[in-house]
Amino acid sequence: MGVDKLIDGKWGADANRFEFKWGNNGDEVPARVPYWVLFNFDGQKTITDMTIRVRVDGTNINTGALKDFELYAVNGEEETKIGDYSITEVDSKQGFNIHFDAPVQAEKIKLNAMNSQNGIEYKLNIDEVEFYQNEATYAEDIVFDENNVSTIGVGQLKAFKATVLPENVTNGLYSVESDKPEVVSVIRTVDDDHYNYTLYAKKQGKVCIDNYFK
Repeated sequence: MGVDKLIDGKWGADANRFEFKWGNNGDEVPARVPYWVLFNFDGQKTITDMTIRVRVDGTNINTGALKDFELYAVNGEEETKIGDYSITEVDSKQGFNIHFDAPVQAEKIKLNAMNSQNGIEYKLNIDEVEFYQNEATYAEDIVFDENNVSTIGVGQLKAFKATVLPENVTNGLYSVESDKPEVVSVIRTVDDDHYNYTLYAKKQGKVCIDNYFK
């Protein structure tokens, strides 16, 4: 089977699985592990999780199914090792699930199959590989509103605003802080899905107002 069959959404008894030519000895099978498989995405993706589904016979993992493997993130000509993994058990859907605590940025993912369940170098099969992309758009910048005041009289209240960029950011919340709250304090109120900030001048002095992504 072609390697493209690993991402066709099929697994189980009718899976278009990838596997070495079946044979009872090494003379009948030209392929050997280690054996690498390259998954080429359409541009760089942010991968948070992946699932590898393997062949199961009853309640046991098939002896030719993938066991030990390495994963690499590929960007251009550079390969960065993600980690070493071993499939010793699978879930009810024949899946071995991997979560990346730090999302992986990659144009391609390289899977280097080191051996199969029975350790025979001429046997290897994989039913399906699924990648899960982080759809969140992260904050890149924050800018002050041009109407924010630079001076404020003692006892006055003035609104203070900022905008988180890009415009389609998933979480546009931000915080505003005064480095001298005894001079100018920041009052935060909640308005539906966002915060409003107001500056309150308590006494004369100079302060620095900062804002941060949430």
